[in-house]
Amino acid sequence: MNQKEKCFLQVGDVFVVKEGMKVNAEVPSKFIFSNCRMPNTTRKTKIVIGSLLKNKMDVEATAHELKKKIVDSIASVCGAVANPMAVQHLVSSVINSYEEETLDTTIFCGEYLVVNTTFDGGCGGHDPYPNGHHVFCRKLKDGKYDPNGSQIDFYQSGSFTALITPESVQPIRKMTMRFI
Repeated sequence: MNQKEKCFLQVGDVFVVKEGMKVNAEVPSKFIFSNCRMPNTTRKTKIVIGSLLKNKMDVEATAHELKKKIVDSIASVCGAVANPMAVQHLVSSVINSYEEETLDTTIFCGEYLVVNTTFDGGCGGHDPYPNGHHVFCRKLKDGKYDPNGSQIDFYQSGSFTALITPESVQPIRKMTMRFI
């Protein structure tokens, strides 16, 4: 192993993210949590680049839970008993519109610019974990900086699940940032 292979990525380095790499990325919550249907909320989670995320929902259990909540709400708010056929019809119309969606994480493949690095993430206590070299990146568009490009982060050392070792990724060029 030569010295270049042992170097951590630094601010300004441009490198390529490939399938199989494990990173933290913002993805719609519906692909992480089975009880989150909101399409516009996102959460950061560890993903394996190239995997297919699905918004799995247990349709039967969700329909049963929805019927119960509607009946209970009508009883508590109005003091009335809901028509079971009307509730069934309402729930069926909502559930029948459900379609399983997927997110192909290969959208995160490409060139990234390192915008920040830190040495963090460790903890003390009975079983201490060491800090690691934490790399924060933004995806480039046609080789140029894109302020709206996807953001990812990962570690290059330590005991972390989103880990890309220095041997697995090398800078392909440098970029400089200027503040105007």
